[in-house]
Amino acid sequence: MCTKYPSKHRTLIIFLSSSLREEGGFEYKRSIVGCLLHIVHANAKVKELGLMHLSEFIEDCEYTQLSIHILHVLGEDGPSTEDPSKFIRYIYNRLFLENAAIRAAAVSALTNFGMRCSSLRDQLAVLLLRCVHDTDDEVRDRATLFRHWLKIEGTSSIPDLSSIQVVESALGIYLESEMKSSFQLQDVRVLSQATTSQVEQLREPEVNQTEDELQFISVLRAEKEFADFDFSDGEVLSSTIMPLTECETEYKVTCVKHVTKDHVIFQFAVVNTIEEQILENVTVNMDVISNLASEFDEQFTVVLPLLRVDARAFTYVCFTRTIDTTFSSRFTCSLHFTSKEIDPLSGEPDDVGYEDDYLLEDVEVTFFDFVSPLKLNNVLDDWDSLPTSTEIAERIDMGQHSSLDNILRSFVSVTRLSVCHMFDGSGGSGRGRSYMLAASVNWDEKILVKVEFIVDAAHNVIADVTARSGKEAVTAAFQAALATNVNFFRE
Repeated sequence: MCTKYPSKHRTLIIFLSSSLREEGGFEYKRSIVGCLLHIVHANAKVKELGLMHLSEFIEDCEYTQLSIHILHVLGEDGPSTEDPSKFIRYIYNRLFLENAAIRAAAVSALTNFGMRCSSLRDQLAVLLLRCVHDTDDEVRDRATLFRHWLKIEGTSSIPDLSSIQVVESALGIYLESEMKSSFQLQDVRVLSQATTSQVEQLREPEVNQTEDELQFISVLRAEKEFADFDFSDGEVLSSTIMPLTECETEYKVTCVKHVTKDHVIFQFAVVNTIEEQILENVTVNMDVISNLASEFDEQFTVVLPLLRVDARAFTYVCFTRTIDTTFSSRFTCSLHFTSKEIDPLSGEPDDVGYEDDYLLEDVEVTFFDFVSPLKLNNVLDDWDSLPTSTEIAERIDMGQHSSLDNILRSFVSVTRLSVCHMFDGSGGSGRGRSYMLAASVNWDEKILVKVEFIVDAAHNVIADVTARSGKEAVTAAFQAALATNVNFFRE
């Protein structure tokens, strides 16, 4: 509406601002704030009005994450308005009325005003002096460091110290020296410039299996029912552990999916927390609820004969794959067992029990369950060799992320792609990076993905994704999986 009716910006801002004062949850308030910021950045004429309404909102905002987001925006956009000083009071109040995380964000916002508004520099240095004795060490450290920068003539922006490794290396070099002079920020800048030429040495983000996930696989391999299955490295694709119950329920159930060329195995770990009973003949009943029911054939179930209190044990359901392609399918699940009460005097279970079912969360098999990382040395040539007719493009809203490294780690952990190349010019301190990634799909198809992460001033991330493969069906399935898994990309 703002794009279609530019003259209505002011009316819409007033309407959205009044909506912020009404009752509502975090997602509702975040959506309104996001809409306000979109209007503010789309029309400079109403920027000051929009920022003023957001400043008033944080006076009563109950959500820490939202307050931090708004304070960051005020620090970025407030100094460029006609009267930046009107925002100082709202930000300064946060230093005494909020929790430590918001106070730290307020210190950073005030510093931005001081860096970019020379007329406010001295007054803001005095305000920061009042924060150097804050009860929280993060607030104290920020106030001390930022006040020092405000006193340095010619400093117009907060220096970029996003690379912890560079800061650590500069401090190491300083400690090894004779330390005749104090540590200088220029030492970090010089070292940072020296290391930017090394961005070609691309580091793969660590998305390793946890110790618990490795235990699931080792237990599976030891089961006699799967003695004839090939679970060697590269022949089985295992998912992460998925909780199917709330953590405080009486029965705790988690699941790991194992995909082979011929089977899909669901491994359920079950914990009974009720001291007065034991469970016998524990299984999980699964029903396919997608249109691919005919492509699944349940081969067998491994029954868990006995489950005592607080012990974790496993039950399995094995399906035969009747198609050799990737697919997405959803299953309803329920825990089925015979419950027997324990006699408090003898400590022995009753002879007679009763059968019961306990509803679990649904389990879904997705495209990414059939994906394994693939390292390619000549990935750019491989990209050019794939048919352009299979190419798809998708834009993903990945939400807010604290760093570019976390963005890549989140994307890789969900898609299981392997990073093969970082494009030139995307490894510096700018607000974006571009990569080429690759994976093997269903063991015989190759998919290559070009992704560009675009980060705005509020750390909101947009990913422009382009993919190619040897088959159009593979990239189409990849595109559909991106759309359905978008929430998992958020930090």
